[in-house]
Amino acid sequence: MLDAINNRIFPGALLLQVDLGEGWWNRVDLTRLDSSSDTNSVLGQLFGSKAVGLALLGLSASEADSLGFHVDTESYAGFKEMPEAEALAYGVLDLGWTNLIAGLQQEIPAASF
Repeated sequence: MLDAINNRIFPGALLLQVDLGEGWWNRVDLTRLDSSSDTNSVLGQLFGSKAVGLALLGLSASEADSLGFHVDTESYAGFKEMPEAEALAYGVLDLGWTNLIAGLQQEIPAASF
């Protein structure tokens, strides 16, 4: 399961690195991180809202899903019948992003730039 999460989040993190440059992770408040939120998700914190981030990065919902920024409920049969599955999927994204960003924040603090 960890590999499946990393296979989504690492490419998303690399896209942020290319688009926003070194240190983007220092702009994410992990205590607020909520991937299901428009403003507290990774993109929400970096761009003001998830919707704005998706638009500026030129990502569709399915692309955002594959990069760990979004859970595309239209792509997953059963999510509409099982709302707890959607919450679980977002929770898993939160764990993956928290793990990655916390590591980056410890390794490369903002003061080192």
